[in-house]
Formats: sequence, C-alpha cells, structure tokens
Amino acid sequence: MTSSKCGALCVLLMLAGAAEALAGTLFVAETGADSSSCGTLGSPCRSISQAVSNANSGDEIVVGPGVYGDVDGDGTFTSGAGDETPGGSGMIAVTKTLSIVSSSGAASTMIVFGSGGGVAQYAVEIDAAGSRFGKVDAGFTIRGQGGCNAGIRVIGADAIIEGNTLTRCFRGADVTGAGAVIAHNLARENAEVGFLTRSEGAVVEENYATSNGFTGFVTESLSWQMSRNASIGNSGDGATVDGNGFFTNNAMIGNLRTGLGVNGFLVAGLVNLTITANSFYANRSLGGNCGIFNNTFTTLIARGNFWGLPTGPGDDPADRICGNAIDAFPWLASPTADADVYGPLVQGVGRIGGVGFPSAITGWSEDWQIIATGDEDNGPPPTHYAMARPYAKGRVVALGHESLLSHEALTTLDNGPFITNVFAWLDQTHARTVLFTTGHAEGVGDAFLYGLRAMLPTYSFTALTAPLTLSQLPSNAVLLIGHATADFTPGEIEAIRHFVSNGGGLLLAAQGWAWIPYWNRPLDEFPMNRVGEPFKIRWLGANLRDPTNETFEQEAIYHNFYPDLRTMRQMHHINDLVDFTPYDFRTTLDTAGCPAGSVGTFVFDALLRLKGGAQPVSSVAVTVMELSDGNSISNAFGGQGSTGANISVPFQSNYADGIFISGGESVVVPFEVCLESFEPFRFLVDVLGRDEDVH
Repeated sequence: MTSSKCGALCVLLMLAGAAEALAGTLFVAETGADSSSCGTLGSPCRSISQAVSNANSGDEIVVGPGVYGDVDGDGTFTSGAGDETPGGSGMIAVTKTLSIVSSSGAASTMIVFGSGGGVAQYAVEIDAAGSRFGKVDAGFTIRGQGGCNAGIRVIGADAIIEGNTLTRCFRGADVTGAGAVIAHNLARENAEVGFLTRSEGAVVEENYATSNGFTGFVTESLSWQMSRNASIGNSGDGATVDGNGFFTNNAMIGNLRTGLGVNGFLVAGLVNLTITANSFYANRSLGGNCGIFNNTFTTLIARGNFWGLPTGPGDDPADRICGNAIDAFPWLASPTADADVYGPLVQGVGRIGGVGFPSAITGWSEDWQIIATGDEDNGPPPTHYAMARPYAKGRVVALGHESLLSHEALTTLDNGPFITNVFAWLDQTHARTVLFTTGHAEGVGDAFLYGLRAMLPTYSFTALTAPLTLSQLPSNAVLLIGHATADFTPGEIEAIRHFVSNGGGLLLAAQGWAWIPYWNRPLDEFPMNRVGEPFKIRWLGANLRDPTNETFEQEAIYHNFYPDLRTMRQMHHINDLVDFTPYDFRTTLDTAGCPAGSVGTFVFDALLRLKGGAQPVSSVAVTVMELSDGNSISNAFGGQGSTGANISVPFQSNYADGIFISGGESVVVPFEVCLESFEPFRFLVDVLGRDEDVH
C-alpha cells in the first residue's frame, strides 16, 4: 500500500483547475448566426452583442475577422442582419466581466458605428469590473461614421484596453473606471481627443495618438502613469494632464499647440509630477513653440528631457518652457524616449538633397513615416523624398534618389549627417556591417561608395553577388540596394523580406522617373518597386522640382522634416470620396498562383473615381476586410492576401504617374479571387489613399 501527501499547494492547484474549467470561450464570426445558444466553434454568433448575452462572467469571446457593429452603416440596428443589439448607451454593451479579443488583430476586425448610431452614443461601452477589450495583435479597429461620442467608453474598474485602433469618433477612448490599463492602442482622426482618462490610478503606456482634432492624451485624475506614448501631429496639445502622476519616456512632437500642458485644477494648483526622459520638440503653440506649458502654482520639475537641440529649451528648432516656472536643467542632448522612434533620423539636419533630380516615393501602409518632403511649390505632388518604417524586427528606409549616397552629396548641405543618422538607425545591433547588392544593374556599386566608406570608417562594406540568398544576409547587417534596373527573382525578394523580418536594416535608394523613358516598361515592373512591394513602398514617375529651394543646377533642396505637419499625412479611408462601381465580372479556368484546392479564378474589376473637390491621393490601396470560405484575393503583382492584408493598386490608366486626382481621372482595380471550393462567396475591401493636400 502506498500513500502520498498533497498539502496546501496541491489544494491551490486543484482550485485553480476548477476555476479554469468554469471559464468558457465563445466564438463570433461573420459566417455565424445569432441565437440564444450560439457561440461554439462550430456554431458561432454573428454579433458580439449576442455572444456577450450568452456568455457567463469570466468567459472569453474570440471574434473572427470581418466587419461588426452597424454592419451596413445606416445608423439602425436590424435583428438578424448581423447588426449589434445596443444596450444603454453602447452599441456593444459589456455588462459582465469578459475578455473580448479578435483572432486576427485590428487590421482584420472592424467595428463600425454607423451615422447617428440610433440610441447608442458609444461604439463599445464597458460597465463591468475586470473586463478586457483587445490584446496586442488581437484587438479591433473601431471606426465612427457620425454621432460616435467615443470608440470605447469604460465605466467599470480595472479594465484593460489593448491593441485597438480608434478612429473617426469624437473621442477615441473615454475611460473613467478606476485602475484602467490603456496600452498599445492607436487613436487617429478623432474629432476631439485621442485618449481621455479620468481613471484613478490609470496606467497609459505605449499608445499612439495622431491627427486628432484637438489633444492626443488628456488625464483628469489625482493619480496616474503615462509612459512610452507618442502624440504626434495633433491639432491641439500632445497631452494635457492634471493631478499627480508620472510622465516618462513619452514623445510629444509636432503638435499644433503645446507638447505638454499641465493644469492644477484637481489639486488647487499644487501638482506633484515626475516629468523625465521625454521628447518635446516641433510643437507650434499660438505665438510660440512651447514644449511644456505650466498652468499651475507649482514649479514643475522637468529635468532630463530632450527639447529639440542639445542646448536645451529655446528658440526653434528647440521648444520653449512656457507659463509658470519650470526647472528643466539638466536636459538630454538627444532623443532617447522609446516612443520617439524617428527623432534620431533628423537630429542635426536642416537641409538635404541638392544633387540629382529625384522622384517621389510613397508608401501604402500606415507603418510608413514620411521623414523629408517638399514644400508648397515643390512638385508635382506627392513630394516625399525620404521615408522610414519598422518591419517585424527590422527597419527600412527609402530615398527618392541614390545620388544622396554619392561623395558629392555627402559633402553638400546636411546630407552627410542625415545619411550617418540613417545607417545608425538601421543598424540596431551596432554591428557596423554594410552589404550592397550587385548583379542587378545597380547604379550604386563599389566605386560609387568611396565617399560613404570615408564618412563611415568604422563600418565594413561587402558586395553581394546575385542571386541573393538568405545565407548571405545576417540579421545584424544593413543591406543597401541602390537603383537596381535588372530584375530580382521572387526568391531573392523573399530572402530580402525574411532578412528584414529577422532584424536586418534595409536602405532602398532610386529614381523612378528614369524607368519609363529609358527602359520603356511600366512602373509596376521597376525592379526597385518589385523589391519594395513586400514593404509597401514604391517609386513614382514624376521628376520633382522646386523653383525657390534649389541649387544653380535646379536640383531641389528639402527642408521639411519629421515631425513637420507635412510629414504627418497618413493613409486615409477614401471610400467616402470615390464611386466604387463594378463593370466586369467573369470566370476563368486559370488557377495559377491560387492555393491548393482552388477550382477557378474570379476576376472582378472596380472603377474608382475621385469626386470633384477631393484632394489628390497617392498610394491607392485596399485593405481586405472580409473574405469568406477560406478564399484569397490579389490585385497587384499576383501575391495572395487574406483578411487584413493591404494590397497595392497597380499603376495604370490615368494613375500611371502615381497621383490620383479629381476631374476625370479614374483607376481600374482588378481583384482576382482564388476559390477554395466552387461555392457562393463574398468579399469586402476598404479603399485607402494617402492625402496629398498641400498645407
């Protein structure tokens, strides 16, 4: 006979196991149907509201890709049509402690608040303690279309709001429940505030607010923490805070008013704040350039922050300290805030270019940040000369002319400091290893790089021969591809993408305007555009000039740098600016490139026309919002994309120059849908474009 001892630890484990058994998971999908018993994997609900109704407190709801909310956007909620069932003032009312997440992330899972919203004021209203809405890579896009007071309103305590994109409401998030955690969210294009927190003890971290109608972040509580957030290019303050809290490692840059406004209304002016390791610069308050405005009766302690110049607060391009007394010394000599990702690229840079006639570059993903662009008479638009983005673990920079890397350029204007910054930014591991491609008729080769070698003496430079393979590309290197005019194989392009995904740095430099006249092939076939395709970047065909900022040789000089307002243009949904009309739909037997099991290819062409008065648009693209039955879709170079994918629109018709304008121009968008089985299907796309309005 044997015996065993369990003790207190075993009892705790048994209790934990029992609690897990009690918690359940409910599923929501566009293919589902609402009922009082829906929510299983085999029989999902159609609406999030129905899953909430069916769930028990403590359950998790997993929402599949697609469109939810007011599905047809008409402002009414129709039973059985997939629409939500509003409760109280929320279109989706969460009155139980639940975890609600998406299976495919915010890019693929949209909650639409239709015009008017009926009785609802908020897209999502959470009134239950301990609830979660979204996770990193498992959140939602909440988009208002009129009458939306907030994308998310939180009343219950200890809520977690994470991984969501909040856009086109009056406020992105309005949080009052105590102890809230607001993390890894994006708020853009809301009419007033990106994030409003009146939550006692709130933690607000790693969020991004941009292009909101007034302030990026507002806190109105006695205690809070804000760290590693970015508030860039909003029409008011970067942030406005009150009470007592920690404001650390944030980037408040390029806002039209103050970087940080500090009030003391809640504590009779006697605030107790920690303000350190932040970046404040390029803010444009009325009549000045205030990094921090002190509207309290307390001397603010704001030591160890970056103000735009190594010399600290002051005249442009630095930011000032404004209002009542602020103790800012010592300050930082360079931006070190985690949130100030792109600041190091432009430090010490005032003017670049001046060598060669560049063409514009443009990206069709919101991950791309414009670093340098033209002014009011540089053109034709778009006029972006340098752009940058993260990609998985790596980084990419694109330039509008490879001449910026020449010896002549590196000794002209601030080109040398800028290119030094670029290599340091791409070289995340500080390995100082530069690889450059050969074998594709590159304009940048070994002889071309003598000036760059001299400027970067601690870097090694190694030529790579074609064909490129992943084994040639260690993830701690920087890869340079300069104006290649011979084709890369699909395998080479995939090796480059994989290299960047693993942490490598990629510098692409070219001139698109020379491709068509010299090679007599369309821009879609430009090898640099083929290499740029996985990263959502491409070169356009126009030759950029600037009659008032140029050299004697009429070569343009660029002086608008991140975070100037001109660099803050993001991708916008343009389906409210275009007529979306099908004009051809046919079946074929061609299954080339389709997944295994497909039986045919449907080709669906949509004609886009900008309405009169609409601003010019570049980077026309679509995001696949819904695609039923496991099918896939493509509309550019043939690569297949599932729900959530951004797919470029080919250069063709009047859009061949890369800029889409109102007044007769149109774009034909050919969608190729590859079917898993010969069954009825549906797909929905969101039309995107980069607004090229000249401010």
